[in-house]
Amino acid sequence: MNTVIRIVLMVCFTPAAFANTIPDAAGWTYKQCVDYALNNNISLRKLRLDKETDNATLYESKAQWHPSLNFATTQGFTNYARQQEDTNRNIYAGSYGLNASWTVFNGNARRNQIKADELQLEVSQLGIDDCEYTFQTEILTRYLNILYYQESVGIAQRNLEVSEYQKERAEALMESGKMSRVDYSQIESQYHSDKYSLTSAESSLASSTIELKTLLELGIDADFDIAPADFTDNDITYPLPDKADVYADACAWMPSLQQYRATGQISDYNIAIAKGGYYPQISLNASVATANNSGGGNFGTQLLDRMNEQISLSVNIPILDNRRNKTAVTKAKIEKLNAELDLESALTTLSQTIENIYIDAVNAQANYESCTEQVKSAKLSDELVNEQFRLGMINTLDLLNAHNTLYAAQLQQLQAKYMAILNIKLLEFYQTSNITL
Repeated sequence: MNTVIRIVLMVCFTPAAFANTIPDAAGWTYKQCVDYALNNNISLRKLRLDKETDNATLYESKAQWHPSLNFATTQGFTNYARQQEDTNRNIYAGSYGLNASWTVFNGNARRNQIKADELQLEVSQLGIDDCEYTFQTEILTRYLNILYYQESVGIAQRNLEVSEYQKERAEALMESGKMSRVDYSQIESQYHSDKYSLTSAESSLASSTIELKTLLELGIDADFDIAPADFTDNDITYPLPDKADVYADACAWMPSLQQYRATGQISDYNIAIAKGGYYPQISLNASVATANNSGGGNFGTQLLDRMNEQISLSVNIPILDNRRNKTAVTKAKIEKLNAELDLESALTTLSQTIENIYIDAVNAQANYESCTEQVKSAKLSDELVNEQFRLGMINTLDLLNAHNTLYAAQLQQLQAKYMAILNIKLLEFYQTSNITL
């Protein structure tokens, strides 16, 4: 009984038992989203299977250094229908052979193929690493989108509450004869417009949540919410690193760039393999064979008496091969040039990406500071206008203008805030290969 309990506890508390654990109701943190995706995403799991395939290919290439060995046998039956009656009309015969062959030399193709397959295995791992890093940035974007829409819903709710109060106040003023029906209709229309804005924000929040759930491979019935985040002004106005330093650091660690470099090295080995076709191919063959038949006496004696051994060395020297080798070398060289161009293109794209992120971060920080001042001014103006409206001292047009100006300024500030955070975190990612949120 104790043994059974120990086994159950061991199974329950192994790391694998928690690999697919879904966070509690407090909400998913960014790190929990990343960890879950790395363990469960189908694309990543398929890439890991592809790596296992490449590993099997490498083992196969290394096995080419070993000789091949096989056993063959043939069993036959012959019936002589016109044979004399005192002679056995049926003859059973068998042959047995053990064959071995080994490639002595093939232009160093085996050695170069092993080197190429080792690099291909490295490329597969780099592909997995690159996919994992890509998930970090994709999850970051969707995660911040959810936070943005959560705050936008909050702003829309508060805006609707103010609009509802204004509608109720306007209704009271209209009933007391201090406001016309036309002015009340404008305020009522603003209330319905703000109600629609809240519905739209809630819909956008639901859509962004579905996008992140889809990326995490969560089912339709899975409850999902993210943990709240509290960003300070220091997080938003954080000093930006030098973009040249970010680029240099990214070039040093990014798996996608290392993939292109390794692919170029594979092309070098493919060129060497293709050139190996110009060399003679030398192979060694050996065999042991014997046979028996039903009329030849004792089975064991026949096998011993008829046993024969053979050994041969074959040399295949290419003279005319219909341009097969030359074409193979040419294609391998083109493959090498393509790999170099892919790397050059990737470096250019990386440079442009980092520069665009840097510019977006600078603009977002400047916009945030500007929008913050606009919100302060709009809020003060809105408070004064609402006080005048409460006292019946202001017209409807000024009231609605102040109301909409504040709402627009708050949304612009919110957008600048999350644009700044997103681009700051992307610069952090390209410089350090890590994102902290």
